[in-house]
Amino acid sequence: MLILLLPGRFDSDGMSTESISPTEADRTKPCVACKEPIRADAAVCRYCGSAQRKEPRNSTKKILAWVASAGAVLGLLTTIYHLYTPAHELFADSAETKAAMRQAQALYQQADYSEAFEAYTEILKKHPRNKAAGEARLQAAMARVRNFSVTGAADDKSVATRAGVELTAMIRVLEPAASEATGERGSEFTAHLGWAHFLKFRIAESDVFESAEPYLRKAYALDRGNVYANEMLGNWLLQTHRGSVQEASTYLRTGIVNSSKENKAWARRFQLGALIHNDDPGAHSELARVANEMRKNGEVLDNNLKHDILEIYAPTVTRLAELDEALSAAPLAEMRATYEWLADGGDSADSEWKQLKGQYNLARMEELAGQSQEALSLYQQIERHPLVAMTALAAPTTNAINRLKARNSKLLAGKPGPGPR
Repeated sequence: MLILLLPGRFDSDGMSTESISPTEADRTKPCVACKEPIRADAAVCRYCGSAQRKEPRNSTKKILAWVASAGAVLGLLTTIYHLYTPAHELFADSAETKAAMRQAQALYQQADYSEAFEAYTEILKKHPRNKAAGEARLQAAMARVRNFSVTGAADDKSVATRAGVELTAMIRVLEPAASEATGERGSEFTAHLGWAHFLKFRIAESDVFESAEPYLRKAYALDRGNVYANEMLGNWLLQTHRGSVQEASTYLRTGIVNSSKENKAWARRFQLGALIHNDDPGAHSELARVANEMRKNGEVLDNNLKHDILEIYAPTVTRLAELDEALSAAPLAEMRATYEWLADGGDSADSEWKQLKGQYNLARMEELAGQSQEALSLYQQIERHPLVAMTALAAPTTNAINRLKARNSKLLAGKPGPGPR
């Protein structure tokens, strides 16, 4: 029996697709390549062998849609956070924060700058965006740096350690402020940063000598009239560079001229601190000039500083050339008034010795001013005092009398006599 096989399509079971029922046909799909109908879940076409692409599942679409929605929500939350956080930091724990700010401010006003700095730091740990606390901490850091001191005995090894820890904390706060600010504000921050490095080198012994100068020079360049830049640079020069009196004095004078009522006293202390106990040529003259200026301006000078300044007028200790620098720094009448102003409260010697020193210095002032006869008369009064013979003042007094007598004799003879020596 001959069976003819007519063209037709068969499924994998040999069943012709032409005989697939409508229900089964609904579960087919066309091949992506040859378009022949194949089972809906077929991965490979049984006619052409082509792999079939899977349509994205609804779950994948849902995930992508969820991710997009979540991103939008996250962005909204981030925006709300940035808007809400400053407000939150202003109002959250406001009573507690305000109390802490008042306490820190009270410490600052009491000149306890170290504790004020720590108090503001604690506030910022809780509220890092608190701009008022940040600015106040900067001011406390600078006040502490320019009034820095550490108590302890001369052999107390903890002094350097304690100073180093505290100065390092100040430097960490000042560095970013100095790097970001410009002009007067930048000059102020940078000057204090430089001075902190110098203190760390000098007191803490944990910094290098060269670390301070770049900051101090930059501070001056940022604002040549800034009181802190000028005073700190001038003081630093006198402490570290011999022969710098002229340059340093220029900075120190500029700082005084540009100081405000609030920082004038500090500027004077910084100026005097750089000149007192300085034996460089010209330092005694500048110190006497500053003291004379303060007296004329009616500025207050405590007795301890008066005592320290009077050391340059000690006729039995100070070298004659240095004594002459101090005694001739201003006109005779002014220098006499300034010496008496310093001695009033600054000289703790007994009244007789105090009077003798004053007479000797006045005699030397008159001699330097060319008033030889007046000077000679004063020297002779000193020589006749019974106390003088037992002191170191006897020799310089006798030398001065002999010098002036010789000068007067030559003048009478028509010859110029020797000048003050």
